[in-house]
Amino acid sequence: MIKAAIFDVDGTLLDTMPFWATVGSRMIGRLGFEPVEQLDENILFMTLEESCAFIKKTYNLSESVTEIKEAVVKEVADYYLHEAKAKNGMPELLQYFKENCIKMAIATAGDKRLVRAAFIRLGLDGYFEEIFTCSELDLNKESADIYLHAASALGSSPNETAVFEDILRAVRSAKSAGFITVAIEDSESECDREEIKLISDFYVSTREEILDIREKL
Repeated sequence: MIKAAIFDVDGTLLDTMPFWATVGSRMIGRLGFEPVEQLDENILFMTLEESCAFIKKTYNLSESVTEIKEAVVKEVADYYLHEAKAKNGMPELLQYFKENCIKMAIATAGDKRLVRAAFIRLGLDGYFEEIFTCSELDLNKESADIYLHAASALGSSPNETAVFEDILRAVRSAKSAGFITVAIEDSESECDREEIKLISDFYVSTREEILDIREKL
């Protein structure tokens, strides 16, 4: 059995990627700009800082990246506080890991405040040793550094740690560092589905498959 598990949030633990798929256009529209072509597609898999830097450059905004980030967080806060839902099967999986003394941490490109707010409302806040964010560590998921950092904090090595992710670049980087990779199907990663299936150790798309993974790790 694995010793530890590291979870992404958006698209993995929480079914939030469809919301993020349009947040850039909505925010730009409220600022009075016309969204550039493929704005949402371009920023969907960026970290929050990367997406805000992209928006600042694209629209030549006078606000700093930090100020734009705060505006985005304000834009989405209500959704995390009241609407974001856990993916089917994930609460049961977390409970199983806790009962079997498997340490868990979060590695996310999202905002820690939003993650904590959603976790508290959904009853998921007691499962994780720590929430590690790309912004606080000045990392992105093109490399495995955030997973290595989390594994070190959990006291586990990559070959005894499962990384749960939904996007191709994250699965690829975790796999390259020797982690056991569990890819969670998400509609926003549909175009990369076959490659994700090819490189991940496990690929799950239903509640039943998420629960079955307990016996495989």
